Amino acid sequence: MPFISGVVAEVENQDSEIDSFTDTTPDDSELDSYVSIKSETSVDGTNFKHGLAVREKFVTREGVIVDNSDVSIGEREETTWVWTEFWLSRDDFMIVKNSDGIFAFDLVERATGSDIDRVSFDLEDIVSDYSGQWMGSIENRPDNVQSATLYGDDIEDDGDMGDAFLNSSKNQIGPWINYNGQELKVRVGGDWFQVLKPGDYTREQYLKLYMNVLSAYTT
Repeated sequence: MPFISGVVAEVENQDSEIDSFTDTTPDDSELDSYVSIKSETSVDGTNFKHGLAVREKFVTREGVIVDNSDVSIGEREETTWVWTEFWLSRDDFMIVKNSDGIFAFDLVERATGSDIDRVSFDLEDIVSDYSGQWMGSIENRPDNVQSATLYGDDIEDDGDMGDAFLNSSKNQIGPWINYNGQELKVRVGGDWFQVLKPGDYTREQYLKLYMNVLSAYTT
């Protein structure tokens, strides 16, 4: 099933605009990082820079090691690349495409002199305002069932697990959100959210959903 996703951070005290650059990876001068600005756009009057962030990192892999005439199988250190797309609104917020891309927050923070901190969604408030959850993941429950992930229709109204869901700590929820004439199937975690339906939801629509709806639930 196609879906659109992202991890969100607040941006404050930005000293300079972001531009394409090459740098060494933080805390490791042997590795390189790159940021390439691909486009600039305006969404509902908010200006965004869309970019690609790339970072080199060390990985340890099992493979063939040849030392003169001695051949063996062992672990060796190699370099690989990780990458992500990002969308940055000056002194407002930044979204990276997925959790593998959170390194971009550090790169952009250093390049712009800003303070970038991942948001925390108030899941309880979202559940309160949007009834009819299609999923929910609970944790730290003081009973025999200490954690669980629930799926269904209106899970908060379930005769057996509804109260457990409502009265437990949550790390994921699944609200249906009516916005701009569409019914959106959404999943929200601590600092990220996904739109699962409709499957053709665009990144511009995703940014609007955050700005006009979900940003009100961040702490």
